[in-house]
Amino acid sequence: SKPTITAPSSGPMPERFIEDVITSGGLMTRPGKPRPLRVGVNIGVNNIAAIDDSSMTFNVIVFLRLFWNDRRLAFPSNYSNNEAIVLHPSVTSRIWNPSIFVVNSFDTKIDPS
Repeated sequence: SKPTITAPSSGPMPERFIEDVITSGGLMTRPGKPRPLRVGVNIGVNNIAAIDDSSMTFNVIVFLRLFWNDRRLAFPSNYSNNEAIVLHPSVTSRIWNPSIFVVNSFDTKIDPS
């Protein structure tokens, strides 16, 4: 499936901009180096299941949203005034993303969708 992108009212399509930025390279490094990068976090618990008293374990399904500002991905003036686009995981895998580490986790599975 393709990235979800809203067509601009004028100027080149966002798909072309994203492809140009990605092929220029350097997007796998953390933005803003050497300064720290502020990453926002939203988390919501969807389900707590399979509580096992004897092993002191449980399964939890959560929704995790991470967000940050990467100026390398800002639209230049010749593109439309889109503020944000939603990208398919095949595109986001080619752009830096924060590492996710769950402390005291027995087993962690992450669905990129």
